[in-house]
Amino acid sequence: MRPSDFFTWAEFPEPFGTRSVFDADLVDSFRLRPRSDISDLEAAYGLTQLARDELVAFGTDGRKQLDNEDISVVLRTLRAIHRRLGIDFDPPFRDFAGFHGYWSAHDMSGPGGWGARRGYLSEEGNDQPALLPQVYLHYDPRTRRERGGQPSVLMRERLDFLLLLPHGVRIVLEADGKQHYAQGDVASPRLYSEMMSEDRRLRLRGYDVYRFGGYELSGPGVPDMLREFFGELLATYEVGP
Repeated sequence: MRPSDFFTWAEFPEPFGTRSVFDADLVDSFRLRPRSDISDLEAAYGLTQLARDELVAFGTDGRKQLDNEDISVVLRTLRAIHRRLGIDFDPPFRDFAGFHGYWSAHDMSGPGGWGARRGYLSEEGNDQPALLPQVYLHYDPRTRRERGGQPSVLMRERLDFLLLLPHGVRIVLEADGKQHYAQGDVASPRLYSEMMSEDRRLRLRGYDVYRFGGYELSGPGVPDMLREFFGELLATYEVGP
């Protein structure tokens, strides 16, 4: 999701006309429970960017779109989503007023204050890679029986690994045993086609997908192969010291 997805259009009396307004109800819906149409990860990406943009604006030129209560809703929802994902996220403030108090108490005021506050928010945003195992990317809280036998948003709900890189890069890493493309010892064009279809859908949602065959992960040279792969991967995405 993008930050703009958390806004809606509303009609106001003249001379204001139609304006974009923050959709607090939509944002709060992600706090209450996982949604079946949009994954927690997708919501977290969009909300994290929105929160950072708004906090930077508040701490620098003041051209923010949200008010104190709005940013409180965003941060509260982000804490709830990160808790469900098992990711630490607990900034030492709850709204704009709290952020102002924090920077005032931590030498981020006066000359150079804008840069100090920007630097703090970049560090708080954590630009380090994170590798998450067994991620329910598009978790549907309803059981298959409750869905009347229908599949959820994606046929493959659980991914082997999700690698989060700076600048919103999301990489799916899959280790494929033969159950991904065969029934027993017989190759299955149907299973292979379903896997390819899901890969296309993931890519259209903004994820890059890299697959390993189970066979290539069973030999003695696996550690060296993985070190080489991740080194080339991080270099490709310009991640490094």
